Amino acid sequence: PKALYASAMAHRKAGRLPEAVDAGRRVFLEYPNSEAAPAAHFEVGHVLALMGEPRQAMEEYQQIRNRFGSSEWAPRALDRITALYRLYGSGKPAFVADPSYAVGAGDILKDVRALLMTPARTLWIASDKVKSVVPFSPEGKMGASIPGVDFGSLTFAPTGEVIAAARLGVRVGPREVRSYAIPTDKPGVPEPLERIQAAVMTPGGFVLVADGKKKRIYRFDSKQQYQGIFPDARDHGVTRMTLDGEGGIVVLDEDARSVQVFDEAGRLLRSIPPRGAGYELRRPTDVAVDPCRNLYVADREGGVLVFSPQGQLLTVLSGPELRRPAALTLDPSGMVLVYDEKAERVLRYR
Repeated sequence: PKALYASAMAHRKAGRLPEAVDAGRRVFLEYPNSEAAPAAHFEVGHVLALMGEPRQAMEEYQQIRNRFGSSEWAPRALDRITALYRLYGSGKPAFVADPSYAVGAGDILKDVRALLMTPARTLWIASDKVKSVVPFSPEGKMGASIPGVDFGSLTFAPTGEVIAAARLGVRVGPREVRSYAIPTDKPGVPEPLERIQAAVMTPGGFVLVADGKKKRIYRFDSKQQYQGIFPDARDHGVTRMTLDGEGGIVVLDEDARSVQVFDEAGRLLRSIPPRGAGYELRRPTDVAVDPCRNLYVADREGGVLVFSPQGQLLTVLSGPELRRPAALTLDPSGMVLVYDEKAERVLRYR
């Protein structure tokens, strides 16, 4: 059964989604009591969601709760059901502001540049006011911070460590700081990047670094050696990058007022243009993506816009409490956490 399960995952990563479903189903049909069975149900549910079948996906996840309620996969299945139901369960997506939610206080909530929620529900807040990225547990307890100045984006390394982009370098975890430089016309005299705004580590082990001064994204290997420009040599006002869970690199270009998703080779997979049916991106400032590849875009003048993987506007989070969204992140059950820079607080939408 483990080989079949591995086959299902390999098919998914190669984009062969129907074959992934077939292989996953074979696991729990032929080996219903194996350790791989709940994992296979989860994989099939995930692939069905990627295929645009949210109701079938929810049914698959519910099978885990019914048959394997004590397994490690059951709470994860509940999170996925909750997230999918919120978007697709009642005909129209439903997000409601949670007035009881509060996290952080004082200077930590001033000059917040980015938010990042971990799978264990630790919330990291990057604050230029306190010159740190500060973690808060699900209970609201503050943990050991990571120092830095002039923060840009927050993302995860494949190892699970937090990657914090700052103006002069990129922090990977609590101790490692990486600086990056690009070649110049003078052999052996590289030019350091001095206005880093976003960084992401790809599944292939490369690091992409967006520089606001050069208006480029540069690719580096794991040893910080320059590998070239990504995805092309045109100007890009990129302020945010993240991964979509399937290896896609999500790029927010503030200048172009758009979001694009590329594969690791730089090929465009899908995009959210500045205008479309029912929406206009005015001042997009942050982007997040859920496991099913739905995109969430914070716009300082337009609230939080939620798009399907096909680029259709699903809903807009707005209201009197959301005055100027500047950063956002998602929790494992699909709740949206937004930093409002006018109110200087983190809002949560259930």
